[in-house]
Amino acid sequence: MFKDRALILSLAVVALGVALSVAVYALAATFLTVRQEVKLAGLDVSPRSIVFANVGDSETLSARDYFSDRSFGDWEDDVSYTSTDPSVVSVSARGLVTAQAAGAADIVASRGDFSVDVPVIVYGEVRMPPPVDPNMIGIVPAIDPQTPVVLNRLMVELRPGYGLPDAQTLAAAIGGDVVFSFRTFPGHIIEFDPSTRELDAALQALETEPTVEAAYPDTIMEFSDHDTDMFSRPAVPHGAIPYAEVGFHRAWEMMRRIEDLAPVNIAVIDSGFQNPAALTARFSYRFDLEREFPKISIAPDDVGKIGRLLDYDGGNIVVTYQTKEQTTDPDITRHGTTVASVIAAANNRASNPNSTRSFLSGVVASVPNLHWDLHMLSVGVAGEIKGEFKMDSKHTTSSLQIIATLENVDQMKRGIDVVNMSYGGFANPDESVSIMAPDPKLIETSRIREIQRDLAEGMPDVTFVASAGNCELDASVFAPANWSSSMSNAITVGGTDHRHDDRWRESFVSSRCAGRLSGSAFGPLIWDTGVAAPAKDVMVVSPTDGSTISGATSHAAPMVTGTVALLRAISPDLPPSEIRRILQNSADMVDICTSNHPVNDPNDPCPSGDIETWPFLRADKAV
Repeated sequence: MFKDRALILSLAVVALGVALSVAVYALAATFLTVRQEVKLAGLDVSPRSIVFANVGDSETLSARDYFSDRSFGDWEDDVSYTSTDPSVVSVSARGLVTAQAAGAADIVASRGDFSVDVPVIVYGEVRMPPPVDPNMIGIVPAIDPQTPVVLNRLMVELRPGYGLPDAQTLAAAIGGDVVFSFRTFPGHIIEFDPSTRELDAALQALETEPTVEAAYPDTIMEFSDHDTDMFSRPAVPHGAIPYAEVGFHRAWEMMRRIEDLAPVNIAVIDSGFQNPAALTARFSYRFDLEREFPKISIAPDDVGKIGRLLDYDGGNIVVTYQTKEQTTDPDITRHGTTVASVIAAANNRASNPNSTRSFLSGVVASVPNLHWDLHMLSVGVAGEIKGEFKMDSKHTTSSLQIIATLENVDQMKRGIDVVNMSYGGFANPDESVSIMAPDPKLIETSRIREIQRDLAEGMPDVTFVASAGNCELDASVFAPANWSSSMSNAITVGGTDHRHDDRWRESFVSSRCAGRLSGSAFGPLIWDTGVAAPAKDVMVVSPTDGSTISGATSHAAPMVTGTVALLRAISPDLPPSEIRRILQNSADMVDICTSNHPVNDPNDPCPSGDIETWPFLRADKAV
């Protein structure tokens, strides 16, 4: 009897176990079915951004469903397309996008509850003054004994109510011609024969005319690298300096987990881009060929056109207004190439994993799921200064070229997220004179700096990032570094050493800084309206050997520019003032010395009055 009961009890336990197992299995199956349910997550649109060289160019968009399991559907026909500005770009019902006029607009692709914005930039005619004649750069003591000028060129600004015919009359009076007229203000560039009339005499003659508000020389500005040939220095064998200090690797990892990054457009106003064919041959053993230089077309010889130098999955590098001389002379374009490489070079560690050298990895190009376009707006000038004053390098630009370039940026401002400016000059002649010259001189040039600043201030949705300068002076004496004092959409970038425990400086005297040591500018423009980044041992593209190290605030600025681009990719509507606040609030605060003393050396202490606390860029905290 008891055996029967035990048997029955055992069978009941087994049955209960089976029932429980079946229930658990059914529950698990139901749970897995729910978990494995694939949902529509959005639209995938290709291409993700468009850059048109000419009015009339066209390209067709395609769209398909994007699902929660990261799979894609078929290309869809029932997607609607609209343009935010049909006068700039039009779009057909089938997604054919056509450039109508120079400028920028978005194409909005929509299907159901989902939409994707595709930024489109149309260059059209790139309006720039004729290239500066390299044999026409010199010093005119009556204008400024230290600042080089273009000897056969000036700008005349007319009074209200006067226009191009009046400018042509003025040009004829000094035996010259109007070669360029600005779009946003009544300024006209006149070129003349300096053998028949000297520049200072031409300026004085024009300023007495009743139609003239003022006349200005075309001054030469220098890019913010420094005197020594950094390319001759060996690369440092201590890894990814300064990327580790800034936190780029952690930022890149976080960015890679974000699936809906917006495309970004980055403008770099600089000396141009080197001959891409030469770069390909020299970089092929160092760079990941799947992402760098797979398709090359040489920049055109003629001025005012566009050459697309790089075209690959990550992004494009578009070069504008680059002359044949700029394309083929590496000494002219070296600066622009190295600055752009901080932002857009691919990670070459992948193709050379056993290298003991530091490695180059562009700030935006290291995020594989980010689509970006870098616009190299070439303003490089080649030439040696006539007379006793000698330039340290060919890394120069012209003030009037900068104004024309900013007008071009203004025309496509809806499509540009951030502009890098690694160049500078004294903000006005009083500052130049008090620092570098014995007595005041004739021509006021501060109006030219004012025009440049006003153009940038009129683009409130674009962030302008400027290097602080390398003359160990307060950054407020330099333009465009001083823009951040009055512009909420500007950031001034100071330079630290690679350990970010002091200000970057060198032990040699710079001739361009009136006998001062080379070193980062300082002052409230950095600790109040700017940020600092490494300016020492920065990995850059080398004209001869793939990659090497360089320095100065020129290469600190593009680290900040790249970080701004990452923030806009995450939040495309983030205003520049908020971007600046994020960069400053997420920064590490570091003490630096404004005089030539280490901050933490007990044997040579920095005077307490010379210590400033700078916000040091932390890209990982910012994103």
